[in-house]
Amino acid sequence: MAGNAVTGLAGTAVRAPFKVGSKAIDMATTSQEEADRNLGRKVRKQRKREARERRDARQAH
Repeated sequence: MAGNAVTGLAGTAVRAPFKVGSKAIDMATTSQEEADRNLGRKVRKQRKREARERRDARQAH
């Protein structure tokens, strides 16, 4: 019985660094959903900038 408790603690201690490492990797990488959202945001900003430039160019003439 005591051996199982020690083995359980040892197993937890061994797995802990991998759990922390995988969380760090997950936080450092971008999911497809995040990439799509970021691309959409970038496209909207670009379109808004282009519209502003066209408007400013018309007003300058």
